[in-house]
Amino acid sequence: MIDHWEEFQGGPGKKAGAGLHVSLNQKGQIFVNKNVLDAIGSPAAVVLSFDKVNSRIGVKAANPSAENAFPLKPRNDAASRMILASTFCRNYGIRVDGTVAFQGIKIDNQRMLTLDLRCTSR
Repeated sequence: MIDHWEEFQGGPGKKAGAGLHVSLNQKGQIFVNKNVLDAIGSPAAVVLSFDKVNSRIGVKAANPSAENAFPLKPRNDAASRMILASTFCRNYGIRVDGTVAFQGIKIDNQRMLTLDLRCTSR
């Protein structure tokens, strides 16, 4: 008998909280982990932008008193935060089925977090 083994290259997976993690659910809630928060300056609030041409969401630290600022709500684990972005998602027609995780998360020199809606996984 000829064996056709293929060695798995993925490893056991990353620990929860390792690396940058952002997800979006069907309710328009954006979840960001502590590593993302640290990378954008650990803000109390953010402003959201949308690039319609490239289907990308921009997230940047903001003064909590700004009229268009979204507060970062604590979660049960106390390290990650939630952005209640349903009005933003409705305005731009952003819809997902279930919860999706963003891949290839980018943070630029001005600490703008870029989330590409074309690069998500379940």
